[in-house]
Amino acid sequence: MVLDWVLPDSAGLDFIEAVQSKLSPFVPPIIVSGTNKLSEDQIGEIHSCARASAVRYAPSIERLLQETVLLLHRNEKNLSEYQKSVLREVRETDPRLAGRKVLVIDDDLRNIFALTSVLEQHQLKVLHAENGRTGIELLKSTKDIDIVLMDIMMPEMDGYETTRAIRQIPEFRTLPIVALTAKAMKGDREKCLQAGASDYVTKPVDLDQLFSVMRVWMAREADVRFEHGTLAVPNWLADHDLVVDDDRNQIEEGDRVLLVVEDDPTFARIMVDLAHKNGSKALIA
Repeated sequence: MVLDWVLPDSAGLDFIEAVQSKLSPFVPPIIVSGTNKLSEDQIGEIHSCARASAVRYAPSIERLLQETVLLLHRNEKNLSEYQKSVLREVRETDPRLAGRKVLVIDDDLRNIFALTSVLEQHQLKVLHAENGRTGIELLKSTKDIDIVLMDIMMPEMDGYETTRAIRQIPEFRTLPIVALTAKAMKGDREKCLQAGASDYVTKPVDLDQLFSVMRVWMAREADVRFEHGTLAVPNWLADHDLVVDDDRNQIEEGDRVLLVVEDDPTFARIMVDLAHKNGSKALIA
């Protein structure tokens, strides 16, 4: 069972307890998803109230897909070669990231190299600039940059000044800009947002957090560009009223079933496809 921890109409703990009351004594494994990190108290509450055979927390799409595949198969060493190839594919690719274009602005070549290596592993296209002015010129000369990763502490034109300059250009007023800084003092996040950054991630970069933030902001920007007719995206990604078909009318005794509790149809679609790839059926709530 995959549970989005931020649901519009019910609390996660209440949902788990309600499911357990109806499914007792057997409760399926639970994977809790969410971009915000759970506190130790929240994790403790989940484990204390859940009588499931396994409880996992997945703060990012990579972790969620990996945990889902592993729970569906239970033991990777016993998988067929096809199933192992599916698992490798899930770990290495994300349809919401693959092919997207990222601009990294950082004066430290070591940081650029490290970020580029990680981003390219997820099939992202990476451009880089070693200072703010070069970054702005790249933005002006390169089409379809989806997001900017902005180092704040740069000499001459720092990240704050560069971000403010980008926001002065009409076509980039909604472009996602994620501030990256080694500073973690109180008020830093607010200062970045006031300069025009969309979000803020501290160094050393938590990759799960970074990819989660990137997905959120690229999805929002895609919505804006689609509404203005400047972006052509697949219908199943653009349609907010998408109805995702599950297998509720085809489930038979003995079938493996993945229950997806998710209000985002795009995400639900990904999970249904994943279940089908692994020989399971899916039920969406």
